[in-house]
Amino acid sequence: MTEKTTPAEVYPLAEFICDEMAARGWTAGDVVRRMKANPSFVDYCAFDMFLVIHRENLILDEELFTGLSQAFGVSARFFRAIHDTWLAHPKARVAFVPPEDLLSGYGEWGAA
Repeated sequence: MTEKTTPAEVYPLAEFICDEMAARGWTAGDVVRRMKANPSFVDYCAFDMFLVIHRENLILDEELFTGLSQAFGVSARFFRAIHDTWLAHPKARVAFVPPEDLLSGYGEWGAA
């Protein structure tokens, strides 16, 4: 019989993304531009919402995982695993608030 282990703490995918953005000196706008050849206003808004909202009912699709893979140079599967771990352990979730300076900001929206 294999025992299941429960992590002491799990973090939303957005926290990992924000940490990586900060390490690279990127804003959300930088990530969106790396995810898509021609990002739109909606893309900037959607990515900012992803960074701010951490609820189970927020549906993250394969397009997002693929885009993150393109932006950060790691597999889409890597990002899905982080998100799936967060979903699987609601009692271990750690609160996260994204740094405002990493969000796209109104001044960058649409400036592809």
